[in-house]
Amino acid sequence: MIRFRAFPVALACATLLTLTACGGEDTSDSAAPAATSSSAAPAAATPAAQTVSDKELCEAVQRTSAEMRDKLTAAVTKAATDESALTTATKEIMTELEQKLSALVPTGGADSEVAPALKVVAADLGKTAKAADPAAVADDPAAEKAGKDLDAACKKHGVTVSL
Repeated sequence: MIRFRAFPVALACATLLTLTACGGEDTSDSAAPAATSSSAAPAAATPAAQTVSDKELCEAVQRTSAEMRDKLTAAVTKAATDESALTTATKEIMTELEQKLSALVPTGGADSEVAPALKVVAADLGKTAKAADPAAVADDPAAEKAGKDLDAACKKHGVTVSL
């Protein structure tokens, strides 16, 4: 029975992760060492002096999305029969993604169309990561809308993010 409960949790978390990863952040081109090496560091620790175009921001979202999906897939594979371990791993991955997204938001600049949508996605992801039952929060229509808004903003700049 645990196996049946773990799969929906993993599937819901994967869906949310994919949705929010589209608003994800990958600063591997500019500030990845700061964001990646100190995943517990607050978003303000990443310098926001360098702004990037919305297209670059969306490309960073794509890269981070892929990275986080890989981590989630590995976690699901490793803890597929242990619901508690799966939930813990999923929360850790979502927390890391939320931190990366939040760190990327300021790089969008004041006139960015993508950064505000990214900020909403990051906030929704943080809320899900802190929930006692992430799978229940994953079905939140507001989170789905935020992901769609981010996707639409990125498509305007020629970048399709995977939802």
